[in-house]
Amino acid sequence: MTTTQDHASTTGADLTAAAASVLAPPAPAELSQSLIDQAATIDTLGRYAFGWSDSDKAGASARRGVDEDVVRDISDKKSEPQWMLERRLKALKLFERQPMPTWGADLSG
Repeated sequence: MTTTQDHASTTGADLTAAAASVLAPPAPAELSQSLIDQAATIDTLGRYAFGWSDSDKAGASARRGVDEDVVRDISDKKSEPQWMLERRLKALKLFERQPMPTWGADLSG
């Protein structure tokens, strides 16, 4: 006759074994094959084919923080059309109206 306690301990052991199999790190061979598969997938992706990509020059030379001058500078370096600059400036105004969080570390300086 199985008691409730026996049933609970068997179920607990089954759960422990299942958790161990899920949480166990992959074997080195599995990990190596996974990395090989990932690299092969990345190699097949190639370059972006829809006509645009950003270089890093706009972001690399931007000043710390964000204000209208920074937005204008980045937009200029990316040779964006006027309508895009206007949209970014409108988004900046909306962002600036948001209250700063009162929790977390001091980010003022």
